Amino acid sequence: MKRVILLGLGIIALFGVQAFAAERLATKARTYTEGTKHWRGERGRKYVRRLSLRENLTNDKLVIYDTLGYTPHRLRFNAAGERTERWVYYSAGVEYWFDEEGILVETHHFPPEPNHID
Repeated sequence: MKRVILLGLGIIALFGVQAFAAERLATKARTYTEGTKHWRGERGRKYVRRLSLRENLTNDKLVIYDTLGYTPHRLRFNAAGERTERWVYYSAGVEYWFDEEGILVETHHFPPEPNHID
């Protein structure tokens, strides 16, 4: 009798673990939709973040984004409780520093790199 009960509990536990794993995989493999395109997984999340970046920009960040476009060279710094963000455009030879609200704080110019792909 003990064997039957233990076997039954083992089968229930096995199916419970499988159901949990299937639910977790289903939530991981979400499909992101933008217009007629559909993306899945990590690459899809990356594309959606990049496409929705403009909607979340404010102040000077939005103006520079509209002027020069997207740059993958963005770094955020948090020093002494003050957050800043740095955008570098190598082909234009310019570096922009923004504060938390997206207001331009500093601009640095350097010789442009014409062969660099932004």
